[in-house]
Amino acid sequence: MVTKEEFRLNIENRQLKKKLKHALAENEKLECEYRELAEFAQHWPGPQEKNLGEVTKC
Repeated sequence: MVTKEEFRLNIENRQLKKKLKHALAENEKLECEYRELAEFAQHWPGPQEKNLGEVTKC
């Protein structure tokens, strides 16, 4: 038999796992956007450059 406390902790644990999963997905998305921006900045044309080159998409 599961106690009320164990039941409550089980629900809380599932909610925290779900929050963690979403936070990790958001973190991965932000890291990807940051890498794209950094790569784009590396290819930014100087005063005499005209071609941007290719930027990798995540």
